[in-house]
Amino acid sequence: MSDDATPREKVAVATLALPAVAVLVTALMWWPELPAEISRQWDGDGVSSTMPRWLALGGAIVLTLLAAVGALLALPAAAAPNRTRIFFASGFAGGLAAGFWLFLAGLAAASTANGVSATGGAEAVYDPGGLGMLALLAGAFGIVPWLIGRRPFVDPYAADAR
Repeated sequence: MSDDATPREKVAVATLALPAVAVLVTALMWWPELPAEISRQWDGDGVSSTMPRWLALGGAIVLTLLAAVGALLALPAAAAPNRTRIFFASGFAGGLAAGFWLFLAGLAAASTANGVSATGGAEAVYDPGGLGMLALLAGAFGIVPWLIGRRPFVDPYAADAR
């Protein structure tokens, strides 16, 4: 088996740019609707802490780009035995970062667009409930580059059977 990266593995690395693209596109679309402060933590009484929107966006972009660049480290021959694991881990990290951006910013943009306070108060009606768990599911994006980059199974004993 060759240790050179196959075209499928190169495509798997390219797919890891998708979370960063999703963050950038939604940031451009939602930026006018986003309040200066985005809710990031809730308790029984509503919003308990916020963060600046630029920090939420910057963190999401940095993490998604680090995941994509990290996958490039899987392409040299020395990384061949661990390539698919690296693809999965990078996809998981990028998907998770993008998922949290989509959840937090999407909730804030929807609140503002509907005239609701996104940072709490009596008029706040957007309670995230368990929606944050959906952001965790975005980490399942790691399966995509893993499936694309997998090499077909080759039975090492198949040649002996002939």
